[in-house]
Amino acid sequence: MRYGVAWLVPLGVALAGQAVAGEPSREEIRFSEALVQAGRTPQVQSTEAALVAKQAMDRQISTLTSNPQLNLQLGYRRELDFGGVEAQLLAQQGISLGAYSQARKRAAVAEEAELKTELQTVKLAAELRAGRAWLKLWGTVQVLHAAEHEVELAQKLTERTVRAVRAGAMTVADQSEAESYQAEAELQLLTLEGDAFEQGIELAKSLGRQGAVPLRPAGGLPQITLPELSDALRSELLAGAAQLPLVRAQQAGVSSELARSEELRSQRRGTLTLGAQFVREPAVPYSLMGTLGLQLPFFDRGERERADALAMIERRRGAVAEAAVEAQAAMSLAFHEVGHTEEIERKLRESALPATEQTLRLRERLLTAGEATVMEVLLSRRAVFALRGRLGRAQADHVHSRFVISRLLLQLTPQAPTTSRSTEKTSPGSVR
Repeated sequence: MRYGVAWLVPLGVALAGQAVAGEPSREEIRFSEALVQAGRTPQVQSTEAALVAKQAMDRQISTLTSNPQLNLQLGYRRELDFGGVEAQLLAQQGISLGAYSQARKRAAVAEEAELKTELQTVKLAAELRAGRAWLKLWGTVQVLHAAEHEVELAQKLTERTVRAVRAGAMTVADQSEAESYQAEAELQLLTLEGDAFEQGIELAKSLGRQGAVPLRPAGGLPQITLPELSDALRSELLAGAAQLPLVRAQQAGVSSELARSEELRSQRRGTLTLGAQFVREPAVPYSLMGTLGLQLPFFDRGERERADALAMIERRRGAVAEAAVEAQAAMSLAFHEVGHTEEIERKLRESALPATEQTLRLRERLLTAGEATVMEVLLSRRAVFALRGRLGRAQADHVHSRFVISRLLLQLTPQAPTTSRSTEKTSPGSVR
């Protein structure tokens, strides 16, 4: 006997579960492939394009900070004895007195450096997001496999109980409990299918995929190679957390704001204007004169513009301090998670799950011998299934913690080992 339990699930989850069941050919992706695709998301590509475009245009910045000016005046002059056309042509070129040209080139270089660190930050964030999404989905899929197996076992248990009731070996209450457990297992399977669908969509989003088609993880957990995480290494990396892209991006932002402030100050330091004037009058053939002009910063020195720039500098300095605190906290948490998740995974794999499975086997034998109730077996089955689910997710959490550490180490020490993409395999304790 099987209950129709889909109506017990929220509508969105039920539809998601149906979509999962109806799409067996969905694309699968390995962990290493996901990381490669994370480096080609629209945000990463647009940031790279912005840097290339800026560098190309910055190379064309002129040494002169103003364009030449030409002024032409034409007229007709009539005097007592004669008249004729009068023309005046004035050519002028302004030259900054405050090294404005060098200041704006330095500002452009500082902005490029800021954009480079922003690109590194975006790439790191994309990799971490994709890695987290893949590993989370992998853990859910392991629990989903266990749930499918659990449904099969629940169906067999119900059938056995029905036959036992007919033979008078069990009561109708035992049959009701078995059927209730089967319905519960089926409901759990539907919920997990919905979770897998949603997490598959999230993985596709993290990779910048179009079409909102959910993905599935292929292969086993990746093998993350890490150096020995000693206390000395932990202290060294915590001290160097300011070199993480998030902090360096804020520091580069301060440098670019300082450069822009100096650019504004240089722009208002005055201008020397050199020129030549050609004059053609009716009374004389022509005359040629040189001109010189000065614009001196007596009153307006760009205080209005520089005030905003200085305020932005102080805000960015505060952001640097906040980012440094956040980076150290992230590093400390990452170190803690590696050890913490390892202990949880080992405890589940080596003691908690084997002991619970042994209890289940013993109760099933007692049930066969008529010395245990169906309820006792079902309680043991629930405990085993719950621990199997925890183990699958604990394995994914532990690998994720190692993955985060590996990426942070790679940012601080480029020679540090990275994920070994060629050694992805199913972990010995994976829940299948």
